Amino acid sequence: MKEQDNIILKELKLSPFEFWYLARFFGPGVIYGVNDPTLGMSQKKITQTETEAEKSLLIRGLLQNTENNKIDLKESIVPLIFSCVHPKHVLTIKNVINQEEKIYYFLPNWQLELKQKDGNYVLSTLQDREEIVNNTLSEIDARIIQNDIKFQVDVNERILELAIYLFEQQKREKAIEVLNRAGITDNFEIILDAYIDSIIYFELNMVYHINEKRLINNVQMQLIQTTKLLLQTTRYFHSDKQVWKLEIKALSFEAAKESLVQLLPKY
Repeated sequence: MKEQDNIILKELKLSPFEFWYLARFFGPGVIYGVNDPTLGMSQKKITQTETEAEKSLLIRGLLQNTENNKIDLKESIVPLIFSCVHPKHVLTIKNVINQEEKIYYFLPNWQLELKQKDGNYVLSTLQDREEIVNNTLSEIDARIIQNDIKFQVDVNERILELAIYLFEQQKREKAIEVLNRAGITDNFEIILDAYIDSIIYFELNMVYHINEKRLINNVQMQLIQTTKLLLQTTRYFHSDKQVWKLEIKALSFEAAKESLVQLLPKY
């Protein structure tokens, strides 16, 4: 084996069919955030796409013929594909405004970023987990965040959804009435404006991969930036009332960074 074959690629761009073909080397398993591109195809079409993907990967040098005339993966891409199929933890960060989503797969001492670009998957290795925090917060302009606005409330998710709907329908007084009944007497306009006229709106979802089969939403967080402040909402289960609730609070840029650091899985 050549010495360069042992080097892990820093970035890998794959078509959906190429990605799915490579992932099958490590199956069966669930690839969170990646859909099977062959769903709904005839068996003839599936065979054709697999043949085309294999040929493309051989030409690119990502597959190689072994001494026994079998197809195998090149050593340098094995960690990247394995990380997607068999991670320990998964974190998704979705930009609600432009619908872009990044997925981070974690193994002990290893993390991988997956994003879609121009219809392809782009896999990038990350040596430092702080890169995830820095890349996410780089889109937030801390200069326009007012740190003097401080509040913390919690509200039932369905009540908040109703209030947002009423606010969008120009029924401001009814929206405020709904929130007042839920115990929110201050900062209701700030909260509703944040959801409707946000500059940055991230949804972060930590998914724990259990026994290779079960995906559990363990922590859900939103970062919503307006022209005045940055809000963080955290979803949690209120065991006494048996309902899911949202905790909403204003953050400084530094506090937002710390919240993201705490969200990342421990080594």
